[in-house]
Amino acid sequence: MLQIDGEYAYTQGENARCPSVALMFQVGENASYDNMGGCKDLPGTCTSKSCRGHEVDIMHFSIGTAVPGRLYGGNIFDNADGNGGDRFGHLVDVYAWNPHCRYLDGLGPKGNSSNAQNDWHGAWWHSSLTFHSGFLEEESPYGDQGNKGTYYFEFSRPLRTMDRFQQDVQFTIGQPSKVAFAFWYPTGGQPYSKSSTIRLVVTGSLSTYHRRLLQLLFPGRVLRVARGTWQPPSPCSCR
Repeated sequence: MLQIDGEYAYTQGENARCPSVALMFQVGENASYDNMGGCKDLPGTCTSKSCRGHEVDIMHFSIGTAVPGRLYGGNIFDNADGNGGDRFGHLVDVYAWNPHCRYLDGLGPKGNSSNAQNDWHGAWWHSSLTFHSGFLEEESPYGDQGNKGTYYFEFSRPLRTMDRFQQDVQFTIGQPSKVAFAFWYPTGGQPYSKSSTIRLVVTGSLSTYHRRLLQLLFPGRVLRVARGTWQPPSPCSCR
């Protein structure tokens, strides 16, 4: 679960005017936090052979079409198409070698496509929303813009998946798992940009990861890490 303090902001159908979160896990032994895996191949040249060892697994949730309190992610329609998409709420399962070579699970360059699926599920909520019997899409924006409170994002996934192409991280209870969190927020009513990301890198065991409650304050608070490492930053590197 991610817990993030902030005013309520939601615009139906416009992801960049709503909060968005992502988790990124190291898969390949040489994958770095910096440059989303760190493969040096240029756009259009990445392959599973040339970028071997730089794989990262990404879960990205953009809530612009997601009703609060409803479950999104893997579903029978997108999984039947053999990819990590989510046509309903944009909680997608992605892999990457670098920012230019990023694909839905099951898609990608020749030789790396597969019959994959979205293994993630998740939901979101804001503490200012007081109607707890369930929202419908036509009730958007569900609450009053600017209300103070806290966003909650909760995600789940099996420890192991049927991936055969280094597109999913495989978890083992009690073993270290390297993960980075990213958060986007539309400050001042303006759509967020890529440069407005709040980032946090955590290295810990899976058992403690599932109990961890992260609270990030925005805007303008960026947690920095040294280039090419997954190690968490020291407190003095925050601003």
